[in-house]
Amino acid sequence: MRMFRSGAALLCGLLAAAGLTDVAGATSAPTGNAKAIAFYRSVVNATRAHSGVVVTQTGYVLMTDELGRSSSFSFTFGIGSRRPGYVPAVEHITIAAVNRRISWVSDDMVPEGCTAQAGGSCLPVELLLYSGGLLWRFDSPRLPASSSCWSSNVRAGTEVAGYTKTGVASGYALYGYFYPVKRVGGSDEVTSTYPWGKTQKATEVDTISLATRLPTSSVVHVSAAPGAPAFTYRWTNQWLAKAPVMPRTTMCG
Repeated sequence: MRMFRSGAALLCGLLAAAGLTDVAGATSAPTGNAKAIAFYRSVVNATRAHSGVVVTQTGYVLMTDELGRSSSFSFTFGIGSRRPGYVPAVEHITIAAVNRRISWVSDDMVPEGCTAQAGGSCLPVELLLYSGGLLWRFDSPRLPASSSCWSSNVRAGTEVAGYTKTGVASGYALYGYFYPVKRVGGSDEVTSTYPWGKTQKATEVDTISLATRLPTSSVVHVSAAPGAPAFTYRWTNQWLAKAPVMPRTTMCG
């Protein structure tokens, strides 16, 4: 989504991730239809006025993991190609804000399509970014506490849902080329395009509530390029008037 727009290499013991480089133009002034840009600016302001959002996102992350004597977890994101042993993940992202600034972010990745037997493989993994740094854990009710504790062994600069630190501005961002707004039922649809990496283009369609001017759902279609297949990912938002409570962080011994 519009605040989840970059990737960075991550290494945490046997925890590893790789993803898309920063979206080109994300810091440039928006172009295109002036009325749509003005409208989306009001949407950005509406998102920043809220104290949090819960996002369910699909189609963006592939992951694999194993719990055992040599526990491991790795994921890749923002690409269309599959990797052997990796499965799609449903992301349950929570973003909390205080005074329009990010206070903490969590991304609970739940693998789909796993066929491994219970006992360690294909476990959900949660990442947590807060003022104290970045943590991760295996997140499953069938694990004992000793296996679901939090670890801080993560390289500095790693991102969680597009963020590398707290205290930055919350809410959506305004960038890209905008087309005229369309009224569809009880919502407005805003379509924008922007470069995706060096060779691809993303087309994003945001569905905006008429009553609140908050995005309720979005879909992004990323075009194909040589060596990079097309793919689509999407998400839904639940906006919060009150900041959510951060998960308890029982650290591993």
